[in-house]
Amino acid sequence: LCNRGRPRATAAPDQEMPSAAAVEASAPGKVILFGEHAVVHGARPVAAAVTSLRVHATYQGRTDGVFRIELRDVGEAFECRARDDLGVERGRGDKVPRPEAHLPRSALPRGAVLERAQKATARHTNTGSSPTRAKNHDVNGSSSSLVVALYLLAELGDVDGGTLRVQAAGLPIGAGLGSSAAFAVATAAALFVAAKRYCSESGGADDDGADPDDDDLAAIDAWAFAAEVIAHGRPSGLDNAVSCRGGGVVVCRVLLVEDDASLG
Repeated sequence: LCNRGRPRATAAPDQEMPSAAAVEASAPGKVILFGEHAVVHGARPVAAAVTSLRVHATYQGRTDGVFRIELRDVGEAFECRARDDLGVERGRGDKVPRPEAHLPRSALPRGAVLERAQKATARHTNTGSSPTRAKNHDVNGSSSSLVVALYLLAELGDVDGGTLRVQAAGLPIGAGLGSSAAFAVATAAALFVAAKRYCSESGGADDDGADPDDDDLAAIDAWAFAAEVIAHGRPSGLDNAVSCRGGGVVVCRVLLVEDDASLG
């Protein structure tokens, strides 16, 4: 999995919650070899993962019901209440959320969850406390990244809260290398694998394997696509597919979000 550039997840020493290890995940950027501009018109692009340029995400469970997000490249930190601010009801150890097999990816993200994430980010932005952004290090802009991270925490996190730390490893933005998709995939992978482990520890059906299996990758890819909809509005799905699956990818059919009605 690591050689192909897929998202990888490993256990890390616990800092916040003694009963569970932190989960680290990383996802690669991408380069489109052929068909970059024709992909939105139904052409078959060929792309490959750039395994040396990655985004790293670490998730650590908490016990105080707070979600904390740290965007290390820009020195951005944000906290909110899992239940009160984001409406999270899922308990730690509950079954891991997976998009239904029949659910079109264009039906994500869910509007109510997204609205809460946007409002929480707006409150943070309006404080005027955001630091100056470091050039070529902020993954897709800190405000957009906060909305994406909060949305994924609301969908995959639990009421006990957790700390999410994200940092790019030399992956620049605005260079066509899929930085926002790598951010989405790494974040979704860390949260998804953590949820699986908590479920396993509490006697649930999900296993606690470090590397995601094919079903897990499909779910992580779907959550990452939802994040790309938030960031870009009408993505092709290519960037998150390459970052999630790794290796070389030929896209046979592109799923596009048709309009904003899918967000309601």
